[in-house]
Amino acid sequence: MKKRHLPLFVATLATLFSFLTTSAQGEWKWAHYWTGNGGNYSEIFNNVTNTAFDEEGNIYVYGTMGGNVSLDGEMLMFSSNSDVITTSKQSILLAKLDTLGTMLWYKVIKCNSDYWSIPKWMAVKNDRIYITGITGMWGDYNYWLYYIDTLITKADVLNLPESERKPPYKRSCWTFFSQLDLGGNRIEDHFVETYTREYYGYSHTRMVGPISTDEYAYPTPMHIDNEGNIYL
Repeated sequence: MKKRHLPLFVATLATLFSFLTTSAQGEWKWAHYWTGNGGNYSEIFNNVTNTAFDEEGNIYVYGTMGGNVSLDGEMLMFSSNSDVITTSKQSILLAKLDTLGTMLWYKVIKCNSDYWSIPKWMAVKNDRIYITGITGMWGDYNYWLYYIDTLITKADVLNLPESERKPPYKRSCWTFFSQLDLGGNRIEDHFVETYTREYYGYSHTRMVGPISTDEYAYPTPMHIDNEGNIYL
């Protein structure tokens, strides 16, 4: 069957998050949406993976987005590089809103290779935000990677001696684990690779990939204990 592609601007609006308070009329107090280019009917763009709250009632939203992403019709200018904003590849959006629905900050993970950035799970605990997902730099470093607040290009990688090219300044596909404070500032990052032996023709080939088996599909829940340990 032939796939039907969506128009350049995604017609279906993905609900960012909506907060319903009890009142006599049961009225909606506020609601937001984001949109972005790219995807087709079998691909999930502009989608909420999961949400969380902190002790003050602030709302954290984690999900996917396409290119030229906008919130309520206003472009999200997370980078000064127009190519980063317009590239129609599935990428990751982490956003924080207050109880009135005001956007406080947002972070993006995105690459322009054939390898998408895919959110897996988010948790808010002990004044920390924990996120996990899949991303990477592939090819011959010919692709850039925007990771939360840093744009990494081929020139950035090649300026480093090969022995110093640690993730994310390294060609690979990773499952990442990042920890941020409630202001969106990165505290620490971890990048995990797995290797498999796959049989091609008459020989086995060592392949690298992320640890999630449902790479392009479903969320991968994680649990954070009281000491900050992560269980996947």
